[in-house]
Amino acid sequence: MQILLNGICNGMVIALLAIAYTVVYLPTRVFFIALAGIYVGCAYLTWHLTQKGVPAGYAILLSVALGAALSVLCELLNHRRLQKNKASDGAHMISSLGIYMIMIQAIAIIWGNEPKILKTGVETTYHVLGFTMASSQIIDLIGASIAVGGFFYWLKHSSLGLLFRGLADNPLQMALLGYDTNRLRLVAFGLSGALAGFAGILSAYDLGFDPYVGMNAVLLAVIATIIGGKTDFIGPLVGGLILGILRAEVVWFYSARWQDAITFVILAVFLFLKPDGLLGKAGRLESRE
Repeated sequence: MQILLNGICNGMVIALLAIAYTVVYLPTRVFFIALAGIYVGCAYLTWHLTQKGVPAGYAILLSVALGAALSVLCELLNHRRLQKNKASDGAHMISSLGIYMIMIQAIAIIWGNEPKILKTGVETTYHVLGFTMASSQIIDLIGASIAVGGFFYWLKHSSLGLLFRGLADNPLQMALLGYDTNRLRLVAFGLSGALAGFAGILSAYDLGFDPYVGMNAVLLAVIATIIGGKTDFIGPLVGGLILGILRAEVVWFYSARWQDAITFVILAVFLFLKPDGLLGKAGRLESRE
């Protein structure tokens, strides 16, 4: 049970980033690799602000806001222009990769390549009902759960969330009905950047960070999305939890060096046997165009 709890704590952060990726992918079909740079950049900005004496809460809010703003700029300056020119999905992906590389080089120039961590001092551990949890695990679990729960509440109970679900389900039909899909795309990118930035901060507090951890984190998020199903927003949550638990099992029984290998073996199995994921379902042809 201790392993299960550890996996859930890690899996919730993976799930949060997977949802951030899916928030852009479902309505736009953009493979948003630049999200990896936002993920790392928010962690570095939070670290920088706290080093300057800014209270942690304000530092996190400012960093998450910057993540949302950077993501929106990626849409305005890059993906929207490519969309108007009817660029291919590959062009979107390559340009997003280029933005990511620029972000990472800027981070390395400003803050260096040395690993950093947000928490300071000796970490406190708590023993509850026979389980042992570090303070960083508790923060990960509570923070990610609040963010994921808030996202699903907004998605289900707000009028903007309803429009966003329509855009994710069938962007072409939403445009034909006269809705401002460009505005909704901005919402998607801004929300994605905010969620990814917060996930990066949570991970930085637990595991530390350097300029290059973002790409591996986003790859895990994409794999979680494929495992759970990439046709709705529940799939990434389920996939993230499964991936977190399985990776925790590997660390406990074997070694942390095997985590990535097992992760990609699981990905291969799903791609061959169940490419739509656990909760995936085939969509209508016109919704994919």
